[in-house]
Amino acid sequence: MTVAAANPLSFATLHLPRPLDAGMVTGFLSRLAAEPGLSPVVLEARADRDGIRHLIGAPVHHLSRLRRLFADVLPGSIITGTPTPARLPMTATARLRLRPAGMPLRTDSAEATSRALLAALAIHLSAGEALAVQVVVGGRRAPRLVPKTVVDPSTLFRAGCDGGSQTWEG
Repeated sequence: MTVAAANPLSFATLHLPRPLDAGMVTGFLSRLAAEPGLSPVVLEARADRDGIRHLIGAPVHHLSRLRRLFADVLPGSIITGTPTPARLPMTATARLRLRPAGMPLRTDSAEATSRALLAALAIHLSAGEALAVQVVVGGRRAPRLVPKTVVDPSTLFRAGCDGGSQTWEG
């Protein structure tokens, strides 16, 4: 039996304070990522005909710990409702993975990226349609330094096709 099967995820409704400061969100995500034994946690923005809802998913025994974490780090946030509120099943999905794992993420445009994702969720949907974006915080890894020389990610596809590679100095 897998860990996911032994601890199925329960979802609860997440109410975020407004205005929501980008620095507070960054601090919360850093704290969540560093919290030992709290895995997996799913942050979901789900749009349907009625608007956008924010949900949080975790094994049911972690929800009370997440309530305290949200209250401590994002004052004014509330996790409400019974676990697993009504959620339409998704019939088509896509997964975005960030590769290569050794490349650092750009943090200078996180707010613009978040706004673009929320704008995509604001489209008009018909009855029975839903659109969801999930951020899954899984097993933790210790931070490590980025090597001085790494493979240029823009050449990875071409390098895989012709057997060559290129590097750049950071």
